[in-house]
Amino acid sequence: MSVRVVILFLLIMVALALFSGPGFRKFLLKLLGLSRRDR
Repeated sequence: MSVRVVILFLLIMVALALFSGPGFRKFLLKLLGLSRRDR
């Protein structure tokens, strides 16, 4: 995958986190945990 795609994806996730609020952080942490397990 291209590095730009990964960076863009991270920026989108951060933007969603800011708009959604603190509740989204817990979901994001779980999603990151699944991503780390994937690797």
